[in-house]
Amino acid sequence: MARHTKISLIKSLSHLSRGEIYRQLLPMVDSQTPPMIFSRNDRYTHKRVALPISVQRVRLWQAIGRILNLPDEDMPDVPSDSEIPEEVIPEETPEEVETPEEVKPPATPAPDQERYFVERVHQLRDFIAEKARVTNEEPFDSLANRVYKLGIQGIRADISADAMLYAATVHWKPELRAEANVRTVDLRDECEQLESDDGLTRFHRLAGYVLKLANARIPIMLVGESGTGKSHLCGQVAGILGMEYAFCPMTAGAQPSWLLGSICMPTDKFPQGFRPRLLLGEDNGTPEKLGIFSRGGVFCFEEIDASEPNMLLVMNQILDAGDEGYFTNPADGGIYHRSDDFIPMCNGNTWGTGANRKYKGREGLDFATLDRFRMGRVWLDFDPQLAAAIALAQ
Repeated sequence: MARHTKISLIKSLSHLSRGEIYRQLLPMVDSQTPPMIFSRNDRYTHKRVALPISVQRVRLWQAIGRILNLPDEDMPDVPSDSEIPEEVIPEETPEEVETPEEVKPPATPAPDQERYFVERVHQLRDFIAEKARVTNEEPFDSLANRVYKLGIQGIRADISADAMLYAATVHWKPELRAEANVRTVDLRDECEQLESDDGLTRFHRLAGYVLKLANARIPIMLVGESGTGKSHLCGQVAGILGMEYAFCPMTAGAQPSWLLGSICMPTDKFPQGFRPRLLLGEDNGTPEKLGIFSRGGVFCFEEIDASEPNMLLVMNQILDAGDEGYFTNPADGGIYHRSDDFIPMCNGNTWGTGANRKYKGREGLDFATLDRFRMGRVWLDFDPQLAAAIALAQ
């Protein structure tokens, strides 16, 4: 027998008036009978906890109107909270109350999500242009081909259109996103459930979302405070996918040869007079001598917001790989074909918009670099459970 959800239960009563539906379902809310329990994510335990009954009643009224697309009406009078057993009302401060997932509009099928996404990007482009016209200034942002292309790839990998729109605008000021009607998405709601093979390995709580980005082949940028497990998660993604993993520091003093390889004196080890690196490997080499770019795997460009500028220019060209899917290496003149399983990642402490109070040595990144990672940006906050697991596993 199919299990009812709030949406299906409300729709099954659509032949009744809004008030009649409310009065019929209210006893289930008051008695906390599933599925009529409205809850939220607790900010400390990260588990779902029930909202106060008085708030749940309001959520029920709102859900009926939203799911059945009914006009706003005044909510009918209901019994006071004093008539509800005290033990079912969890203690909670008003500012902790958040709109729970259950009363959001149901997800639309992927084709509708795709059309919705494209239309919203059109609207955001118009919003940016209008802001520039009103202020008589340069446009504050630019949404071009990569936004459309990578956004659709993400949606087809089971990421919501709203999450892709949020990723595209995450560096905007909150009031600007609100004015443009861009929803702030809790990426935990987008996560694929992960279980380790040994049952012991812990993943960051956003690993399931990052894995979706990887499966969509969207370049990924992990941003967060120092010590939040950004590099650790890059390696875990490779492990989950069963792929090779390598990385390269991008910080000041780094040389493009660390990515491209370098000319050297011929030796037994390098008879061609060229020293390859892990990213590109050897042109026309045997499969085991090809780099991650051509063989497939996860490669992380470390500390991208403190990068040597020349490193970024080289990285940008490698990520593009030409419309034909190959990169011509100026170091050895070789042609390197990009594998469909090449997954580029990077990490940093800022969104690439420049130094802040904590990270004074960070640089503002060129738009050409930021645009390549725009749709794969993820804020990685501190996960205490992951930190404890790593510490105890030493």
